[in-house]
Amino acid sequence: MKTQLAWCVCLLMAVSAVPAHAVSWDEGNWRLEVAAGPGIEGGSLDRSNDIFASVMLDREMPMSKRTTLSLRLMPLFVYAQDEKDDNDRLWHRIHDHFHGPEYDADTVVGAGAGGGVRVYAKADTYEGLFLEASLMAAPHAGLIDGNSVNIDFLSGFGVGYKFSNRWHTVLKVEHMSNANFGDDNKGTNTLRLSVGYSF
Repeated sequence: MKTQLAWCVCLLMAVSAVPAHAVSWDEGNWRLEVAAGPGIEGGSLDRSNDIFASVMLDREMPMSKRTTLSLRLMPLFVYAQDEKDDNDRLWHRIHDHFHGPEYDADTVVGAGAGGGVRVYAKADTYEGLFLEASLMAAPHAGLIDGNSVNIDFLSGFGVGYKFSNRWHTVLKVEHMSNANFGDDNKGTNTLRLSVGYSF
């Protein structure tokens, strides 16, 4: 819930800063980014020993003097789940009873696509300190503990810094869940550090 609220705040900031001209694909640049980090404990499942890693390619395009819009492709993500306690094993047994014994949620592998918005503190350069919000659809093989479908939505909010040499780093809080499209929707929350390069 907090991630969605942060995403909305950042989106509103971005939209309010947009001038009357269109976003231009030709004015943008490509970014390649790798990100990894642990799950955050919360809710009924302890995800603090889970690891979420991904590779992302996106096209960042100026929307205003401080704001950019990006189209994002995540060709690979891996969500490695730690062995859970007895209560979670009970959940597996219940799930297997209704859905069959094929359920195996140790490691989830998938891809994703979506978009993002960045608001830079410094005008015109698209460098320095920035806030970032993103939303992606993420189909995957395997199931996340407590989640009954193979497509989730990844939303995130981050604070980052883009250096003048085209490198950037972002600290992100992200939430992945199926938005109640499935019977079970125990989402994941992660804290990830990403490093990327623009070209």
